[in-house]
Amino acid sequence: MRRLFEFSKVCMLALVCVLFLGLGLKAEAAPGTISKVVQTNADSTNIEVEWSNVTSGDAVKYKVEWCDNKNFTGTSYYYDTTQYNKAIISGFAAGKSYYVRVSAVDQDGMVGTPTKAIEVVTAPLAKVTGLTQTKAEEKKISMSWKKVSGANCYDVGYRKAGSSTKVKYKTVSSTSYKVALSADTKYEIYVYPMRKSSTGFIASGINRATMYMSTLPKK
Repeated sequence: MRRLFEFSKVCMLALVCVLFLGLGLKAEAAPGTISKVVQTNADSTNIEVEWSNVTSGDAVKYKVEWCDNKNFTGTSYYYDTTQYNKAIISGFAAGKSYYVRVSAVDQDGMVGTPTKAIEVVTAPLAKVTGLTQTKAEEKKISMSWKKVSGANCYDVGYRKAGSSTKVKYKTVSSTSYKVALSADTKYEIYVYPMRKSSTGFIASGINRATMYMSTLPKK
């Protein structure tokens, strides 16, 4: 009886070791971490993101999660899977911020550690209105416009009226701008609404405002 009990203990220890090693091997084979996810494109309702391969392990697909909050909770939380290193996500509202993170999934369905959530943005849909020249100087033009819903920055473009030269653009965060130009010259002015994320990606709206503005003649 004594011998049987000792044999049972040995068997139990062996079983525990096997289970432990098995779990260790399973953990070793789990998907690795994706190092980076970035936003690469956007319009008023769609966003496109790309990410790197996993640092270790095998990934047969990727789990992409998105939400309007960093906690990924509530009715606005969604997810889907893809076998590619990029995804186009649809159905967003215009001029808004959302959050996306990506995890690797192995052939057994085990989900790896998700990436840090990044802010993604959609382009404002409303048109820039109220564009006005507020001051004319010999070599400067000052302008302003009304704030556009969903926009947190704007592209201000300008070139000589009637010219075929490339429009020069300046991104500004306010609803006014002063630009140094040539004296006694008429210019075409364009203002586009845009939304910029905390990562630096900018989603540009297409509903611009245009106007002719002029500098004063030389004294």
